[in-house]
Order: sequence, then structure tokens, then C-alpha cells
Amino acid sequence: MRLQNLSVFLNVAKYGSISQAARIEHLTQPAVTSIITSLEKELNVELFYREMRQRKPIALTEKGQIFKKYAQQMLELYSRMELELSENAAESTSFSVGTGRSNSVFLLPTLLDHYKKQYPMVEIEQKTYADTYLLHNKIASNECSIGFSSFAPDQPGFIAQKVMDDPFVLVCPVGMKVNDIITFNQFRKLPLIIREVNCSSYERLVNKLAQRNLSLSDLNVVRQVYDNAAVRQAIGLGMGCGFVTRSLVSNNLIRFSDCKVVQIKDFEIERQLYLVRKESAPFTSAMKSFWSFTCNSEWYQGILI
Repeated sequence: MRLQNLSVFLNVAKYGSISQAARIEHLTQPAVTSIITSLEKELNVELFYREMRQRKPIALTEKGQIFKKYAQQMLELYSRMELELSENAAESTSFSVGTGRSNSVFLLPTLLDHYKKQYPMVEIEQKTYADTYLLHNKIASNECSIGFSSFAPDQPGFIAQKVMDDPFVLVCPVGMKVNDIITFNQFRKLPLIIREVNCSSYERLVNKLAQRNLSLSDLNVVRQVYDNAAVRQAIGLGMGCGFVTRSLVSNNLIRFSDCKVVQIKDFEIERQLYLVRKESAPFTSAMKSFWSFTCNSEWYQGILI
């Protein structure tokens, strides 16, 4: 049983998609299908439920869930072995991980805490940058080893792999008496607090509106502020509603009581998080272990609601 086959299996299980796993593993879709089939033959079990012309995400069988647990453990054991060998070979076990301001508050520290419990011998320096564009520039100039990024770079020379979904949600003061679920037309009338130009939430909101042939001028924007802390403060003071990431809400980082999350029908602002590195830069055993742990383990389960 090859280690890459385990990685392929875990990516299919994580994304529920043969095509997505193929892109991540730099394989063709038939190659990924062949790997899954060979694993099932070797183990003499069915790992995934299959349907003709299946459109929904591929789901693990009960046996597949069991195999997933051990596949993760096998990859982690291999990573630890590589680390111990690299220590003996005097290969560096330290590197840096950078991110933007929002992710530096909770998600990246949580990830590093989970990782360090399993790999205490690795030294990681956390770096925080003003925005994701600057983060990518720092990776390109070798000033940062790995990025925990809110989007994948669109220029060549980078390797990026999706880690998780962390969409934006609308938070409203309870005093405004907004229903738990509202229509898009109702949303357009709400007093809205937005972030600064070029930040992730601003750009995603503008792009989402453009899909409806609308712009910010079609909303009731009452205030534009800088960073999530200012958005939280303005909402807490009852000045309006604003978009923040689900992770900030899930982990009680919205530190005021009189607010709630409101769902907008047929209007979701998606946001994914990626690991990013420079393709030509050194990729040590320690970095490989962190990359594998972040992408294949379930460190974020239970922290997003």
C-alpha cells in the first residue's frame, strides 16, 4: 500500500470529489479512480458509496470511515519518522507560517496548538501580515515559508491546497429585530457596515453583488470601517449589520451579547482557506508534516458551528 494512495483516498474523502482530489494530487481523474478501486480490492471492502451519474459529493461507507482513521494515523506516523530522521541528519525543523489579520486571531493559533501537541520537536514562527496579497509577496520573496491564506494565488510559481471552508455570515444587533432568515430584498434595506477596500470581505461582497448585476450603491451602506474589530464594535453599538467570518462567531470572538447571525436566502458569501507555498522553495520534512497535518487531519472539527 503506497503512501500516495492514502493521501489520494483522504482527499477524495475530504472533498467528496474525484476531480478535486485529482487536482490536488496532480493526477488524472481515471488515475484517482484506479487508486480507489485498487485500495478497495486490496482491503476487500467498499470505501465509498457509488451511484450512477452521481452529482452529489461522494460519501464514505462505514468501512471507509474506519479506514480513514487509520490512513490519517499512518500518514502521521510516516511524517514523525521523517522528522526524527531529519533531526539526525541535521535538517532544519523550524519554519514560519504567515497569515492575514483575521486568521491570526483564532484559526492559525488553534491550528498551531493542535499541531504542536503531536509534533513538539518542530519550531514554528507565526507571522501576521496586513492582507493576503502581502502574505503571498512574502512567500514569493522567501520571507515566509508557508501561508495560511484566504485565497489561492492566481499567478504561477505557487502551490496551494484547500484546507477548509470559513464563509462570511451576516451579524445583526438583536435590537433591530431582524428575522433569523431574510430575503435578499430585505437585506438590501438593512443598515450595512462594510470593511475597507481590497480586504477579503469587501471584495467577496462586491463580486457576489456583481453576479446579480448590482453594486454597493444598491445596498444601504451606512459605515465603512477598517478591520474586523471595528466591524464588531459598530455592530455592538447598534450602528448596523456586518459580515464576519463564521469562525469568529463560532468561537465567541464576537464579544458583545445583543447580536445574532442572520441567514440571507440565496445569498451566501463563500470563503475558503488554503495552505500556500513557493514551488521552488525548500520543502523540509517538518514543513511536509505540517502541510499533511493541516490538510488531512480534522483539527478544525468542532470549532466551526
